[in-house]
Amino acid sequence: MVNEIFGGNKMENLKMHRKIAEGYTVWLQESKVQGGKDLSDSTVKTYVSDLNQFFNKYNAFTRKNIEAFKEEMKDQLSVVSLNRKFSSLKSYNYYLLEKEIIDEMLVKDSDQVDIQSIGNPTPVTEEEVLNFLDAVKKKPSRLKVRNIAMVYLMANTGIRRHEVCNLKLSDIRSSNKGWELYVYGKENKQRRVGLNPVAVKAVENYLKVRNKSKYANSPYLFLSQRGGQLTDSAVNDMFDFYKGDETIHPHALRHNFGTTMIEKRILSPIELQNQMGHKSLTTTWLYTHARQDTILKKIQDAGIGEL
Repeated sequence: MVNEIFGGNKMENLKMHRKIAEGYTVWLQESKVQGGKDLSDSTVKTYVSDLNQFFNKYNAFTRKNIEAFKEEMKDQLSVVSLNRKFSSLKSYNYYLLEKEIIDEMLVKDSDQVDIQSIGNPTPVTEEEVLNFLDAVKKKPSRLKVRNIAMVYLMANTGIRRHEVCNLKLSDIRSSNKGWELYVYGKENKQRRVGLNPVAVKAVENYLKVRNKSKYANSPYLFLSQRGGQLTDSAVNDMFDFYKGDETIHPHALRHNFGTTMIEKRILSPIELQNQMGHKSLTTTWLYTHARQDTILKKIQDAGIGEL
């Protein structure tokens, strides 16, 4: 049945894909496809983006093309990113089945790598993160105080990029036990995220400047140059502005936070799960694996025998 749907030339197939993808996007927004819970807007955008990437390379949704896509992507992406793309393709496959466009499951469970085998997902060292934070403090910018507050908050809490964009002033709360953020994460679940003194100081310094601006009445904590709510792409642009020899992206700060909290025995895996908003403890457990650079350093001093 696949060949009947995508049996024409490349241009005809891409037109067919765009028509089907429009329905798929609506289906993602309206359907409950993850454990009976709604997908977030950012997840919907990611699924559609991954699907478009696939069809930019291959003009038919076939098992042969799916296998070719996997072979190409596995040399370019981390295992976590690769698994996410195949989650997107699997979701699309479910849609095609439901709409009776195809009659078989073309994306296999074996296309995804067992998460237990991938080790620590942190792509950066602690030194690289510290160098990045130092660059944000030193490089001139009209929004320097805001940018410092944002990256220090992300580095010291592990909150996600879209969570930073959605933060409101009312989400910062204090008590006799300390400062907390009330964060709305995936599937709009709220969690309480503890703030350490470094994060608190960074936010307080920013608020002194923010509260004097003409946009002080905005409900959002971090504002764009025009006083509006930040977008994910604006955060990415900010990180690109500070990139040096090693590119640090927002999720790298999240990974580094998770690993650091475990390495220094500051939080237990269950405590870290609450802080980072992981649905499954299996995801949090990855941070108990040693970073690859740590393993390599130890191996250098572990020679067996002499030559």
